[in-house]
Amino acid sequence: MKHITFMVVRIEATEKGEYMTVIGDNDTKLSLPAVHMDSIDIGRHIEVGLHEPSNRVQMVKVGENTLWNYTDEEMKTQIEKEKTEKFAKMKEAYEGAKAAYQEVYDQLPNIYKKRIDIRRNNGGEDFSILYEAHELHVCEMAVKLARKLGTPEEVMRYTTLSNEERHALVPEIEIPEIGDYVGASSFENVMILAYWHLAEPGVVPYIPGTPVKLGLVPAHEYGEPPYAISRAVISELAIRNPKPSLVAMSLNAMEYMDEIDEIDEALLDSCKKANIIVVTGYSDDCVEFDGAVSDEFSEGKIAYIDGKWIQTEEVPEGTPYVTAQYNKAGGWTFGAENFDAHEFVVCEQGEVIGNGLVINVNDLL
Repeated sequence: MKHITFMVVRIEATEKGEYMTVIGDNDTKLSLPAVHMDSIDIGRHIEVGLHEPSNRVQMVKVGENTLWNYTDEEMKTQIEKEKTEKFAKMKEAYEGAKAAYQEVYDQLPNIYKKRIDIRRNNGGEDFSILYEAHELHVCEMAVKLARKLGTPEEVMRYTTLSNEERHALVPEIEIPEIGDYVGASSFENVMILAYWHLAEPGVVPYIPGTPVKLGLVPAHEYGEPPYAISRAVISELAIRNPKPSLVAMSLNAMEYMDEIDEIDEALLDSCKKANIIVVTGYSDDCVEFDGAVSDEFSEGKIAYIDGKWIQTEEVPEGTPYVTAQYNKAGGWTFGAENFDAHEFVVCEQGEVIGNGLVINVNDLL
């Protein structure tokens, strides 16, 4: 149990009146049953015990008076009971709305149906009960946005607009209010789904979890397919159709110095044929160019001069070049100067430590 102590500076009743919000002098905010309001006065010191790992209030003591103090077993039973009751209510609501959900599903383009199918298959009934309503809503909004804007470039422009400009352009899309983090996350997914549906027709846009530069982050509890499978599917597409964007997607969140997560030889062979270079770093003094070019460089500037990549201190004005820096996180930070490259993140044990680049040499010619 984690203990915190604070002095009460304000008490606010909730709308329903069943709970009160107690605000402490160290910016602590706790929701407590309103039946104890008479025992908690402004200026009094309160000791609170928080149950771990749920972070729920397990013990409350005001002065010498203990309002309640549940055991770990009592807390476990209480939490399980509440979860069971909540799930039962959600299941009942789902059964009542199941037909309506299916109508929404039937109207979605096949690419979005596949996204739902994957989650239904992997998450089972639990996914349908807990998340399907939200998932269908996000897909509906993504379809509306994609149809209204028409091109991936317009979607990207839309992401840079103010909320007022977004609403004026596509009033059908719900804009989350400031502070609505769940709504903001859903809205971000709407924009990403719309972008990939337009940018890469045929790619199932089930890219999981929180996006990192439109990338891959695992989210198994949400009924996502296993992370490795997700990327393998995109890798197969990239091998058959080696566009720089697909190559970057297939490599996104690759594990640093992990032999299991090395770049697929078939993918590199496709990159070689398509004149695409993949830039990564595998030690503190080794920058690797693979694909159309197989070479190693060190930290600094790597310029494209007269059809060749050269390590140099001085870069002629306007010349395309890569900046390579070994960073404090233990990975590499690469930049593309005087040209555009597709970027992907590199991880170590799931934490982002750097990036890589995918370069279309044809764009430099």
